[in-house]
Amino acid sequence: MNWLNSIPLIRLTIPFCFGIALSFYSPNPPNTLFFFTLFLPIPLLVVLRVITSVHTHFKWRWVFGVLLSILFGYFGYFNAIKRVERFHPNHFSQLEKTGTPTTLYTGVISEEPEQKQHSQKAILHITAVKKDSWTPAVGKVLIYLQNSDSSTLSYGDVILFYNSPKPVSPPNNFDEFDYQHYLSHHYIYHQIFLKKNGFVLIE
Repeated sequence: MNWLNSIPLIRLTIPFCFGIALSFYSPNPPNTLFFFTLFLPIPLLVVLRVITSVHTHFKWRWVFGVLLSILFGYFGYFNAIKRVERFHPNHFSQLEKTGTPTTLYTGVISEEPEQKQHSQKAILHITAVKKDSWTPAVGKVLIYLQNSDSSTLSYGDVILFYNSPKPVSPPNNFDEFDYQHYLSHHYIYHQIFLKKNGFVLIE
C-alpha cells in the first residue's frame, strides 16, 4: 500500500466516493448534529498537525490521516445529500407539512409519456402548489394516466391537478424488486394516478 503515499489525491478520493455511495443507501436530511459532526474533525486535524510537525515520531500520526478521511467522507455525503430535492424547504412534500393544506398543484411533464397496456406513465416536475396562495415548489412525481385521458398530453405540457401525490410504496415481499429504491436513485419519491376529471391542461 506504499504506492498510495505517492498519490495522496486517491487516498482522499476513496472516502469522498464512499460518502457519496452512502447517501444513496442511507439518505438523511442535514441537521444541527450533522453539521457539528461534520466540522468537529477540523480543530482536531489542526491540533494533530501541530503536534506531528513538532514531534515527527509521534506514534499517533496515523490519527491525522483517519480524521482527514472521515472529513472527506462527510464532504462526499453532504455534496450528494444537498442535491436531494425532497430535503429542500420548497419541495412540495415539505410545503405540505406547513400552514394550511395544499389544494392545487401545477407541474410540467418532463418526458414523453411511456405507453403501458392500460395506462401511460410519465415524470412530472412540480412547479407550484396552492395553499393560501400560490407558492413556487420543486419535486418529481411519477404519474399514471388512463390511455383515454392522456392522449392529448406530451412532453412539455403543463397541467393543474388537486389530488395529493402519495409516497411510493415499498415492496411487499423480501425478494420482490424494490421499485421504491430504484426510483429514489432518480430522486422520485411520490406517485399519483390521474383520471380524466382529476387534471386540467393549462399550457
